[in-house]
Amino acid sequence: MAYLRSGETQEKQYLLTHHTFGRRSEAVDTLIKRPEISKVHAVIEWSGREWQIRDLSRNGTWVGNQKLNPVQNRALKPDDIIHFAGAGQNSWIVEDLTPPSDLLIGLNEKSSTETLCAYHLLPNSDNPMAALFFCNSRERWVLETLYPCTDIDETNCEVLLAPGEVITLGCYKWQLHLISTEPRTADLTRQSTDINQCVFNFEISLDEEHTRLNLQYRGNKADFGERSHHYLLLHLTRLKIQHANTGVDSENQGWIDNNQLARELGIDVSHINIQIFRARKQMAEAFPDLPGLSALIQRRRGAVRFNCPQAKIIKGKHHETLSA
Repeated sequence: MAYLRSGETQEKQYLLTHHTFGRRSEAVDTLIKRPEISKVHAVIEWSGREWQIRDLSRNGTWVGNQKLNPVQNRALKPDDIIHFAGAGQNSWIVEDLTPPSDLLIGLNEKSSTETLCAYHLLPNSDNPMAALFFCNSRERWVLETLYPCTDIDETNCEVLLAPGEVITLGCYKWQLHLISTEPRTADLTRQSTDINQCVFNFEISLDEEHTRLNLQYRGNKADFGERSHHYLLLHLTRLKIQHANTGVDSENQGWIDNNQLARELGIDVSHINIQIFRARKQMAEAFPDLPGLSALIQRRRGAVRFNCPQAKIIKGKHHETLSA
């Protein structure tokens, strides 16, 4: 979470791996609107071991009272004070020099700043309004809302996010800070193969009051324990097995109307969506490097399905199986 603090406004400036300062808005990451500032005045970048600053300007860059030699890197240290175009001018204080990381930056008092991981529930896990996750197949961060709104694709309640985009949910507000603007390379073949190697194992009590779940993947096993959302996944898995046994094609297997599902489970539709978010998060935390997890529990407008490739359901002596 490396950042500088502006001596003038006291605002934090989080750093990209290659972060430029200057007067030309379309060419720099941090804009300084002063006539003495060059179009691209200086750059701070991560070397792989440390943060370094380099002067690119006409009027110079200082660290403390020392003027930098042009086009020569200088390692930064905590509490260094950077001045652009003259000692004591346009100052920035070095407050954090940890390695670069993708961030969700809180833009108001209610919204905290945190490092991005595979799957986030926003504003928190207790009362989620949306899920934020990286989709490998689309090479983009995706915001999926609990309820559809006019800004979201009406077919799947999702919006693709660009670097620097602002996310607003009620009174909460964040900015997506990505340290690199280069898209990740999608491996669609690996995504499909990896999902097909997942095996979901359900163990349920005879009265079906208790449901445990574990996920096996490439010889590894994650025990998800007993959670309320496991019964939702169990119910959807049974539906997929039923469709498979009656000859429904794979593209249509497992889909169910949200209202029908809510009636069958005895809960409301909003609670179904919350359980979906929590189930995805649990999977993503157990296997953060597994591509395609967001495609396992699929939502479209008014419907949902659990697109698991393999599953085993154990209830006493009764077993049900779904094969890829």
